[in-house]
Amino acid sequence: MDAYLRLFLRSHLHMSVKGVILEIIKAKKRCEMDSSRLEDPKMVKKNSLNLQHYTTTVLTAIENGLQHLPLSIRSVFAHLRSKLREKFPGDKIVEFTGPSAFFFLRYVCTAFTMPMKYGLVTESPSGDGARDLTLVAKCLQTAANLQ
Repeated sequence: MDAYLRLFLRSHLHMSVKGVILEIIKAKKRCEMDSSRLEDPKMVKKNSLNLQHYTTTVLTAIENGLQHLPLSIRSVFAHLRSKLREKFPGDKIVEFTGPSAFFFLRYVCTAFTMPMKYGLVTESPSGDGARDLTLVAKCLQTAANLQ
């Protein structure tokens, strides 16, 4: 399934999140929330706003790009949703969290933690850029799990 997603969704990733990934790496607007990792612990508030901005930007970009998802991918997620409905009748949450968690964990968050794998960057980010991408991915996964 992962290979299938990578094959059919690569162009969608480039269209929807590549710009945000490059901005996070190049802009040097930190997203670190752990004050023990910061030279100035007072930066937590500013960094939290950066993290919120990037997470919101990614979610908006993904939402705006949903109509460009290939029909075959939409069919896969519709099938997954129907199987979850059969397995967990009456549980409206799981039929949404299952596909969304899969989509974000296996696709979007992986693109943030390993952008070179998807051809989104020419070299792997290091240091603060890699850490900030990971923090955005964590926020996205939490949102996908509806927590």
